Amino acid sequence: MCGIIATICNRTNGFDSEETDQFAANLFVNQWRGQDSTGIVNVAQNGDAIIVKALGGPTNIYSTDKWDMFKKDMISQGRIAFGHGRQATRGTVTIENAHPFRVENKDGNEIILVHNGTLHGFQRLPGFDKHDVD
Repeated sequence: MCGIIATICNRTNGFDSEETDQFAANLFVNQWRGQDSTGIVNVAQNGDAIIVKALGGPTNIYSTDKWDMFKKDMISQGRIAFGHGRQATRGTVTIENAHPFRVENKDGNEIILVHNGTLHGFQRLPGFDKHDVD
């Protein structure tokens, strides 16, 4: 079992501080869906993405300088932010297996993935073999 949250900003100048606080609160509640690791991503207006991951719940992210930088980026240029709480059903509990993942698709474009659940009969994406998860 895992949990995914997301928020989208419809302004061109990023999220406001109330929205970043709400994102943090939603991520905190989301940990009940998975407490093995937590990952967050902020996608900026220009498409750049910042990913932060930690083992355990979101409080392990909130207490770092990376969280302060993440919030500043959300406020200054955020467009989409999402978070993932992982409960390991396949693979070990490591930072490498924490979601989200940054991979290249077959066209060479970079994509960011999160997943909730267990897949059966799946094929791995090229370059995804370093992650021991579905």
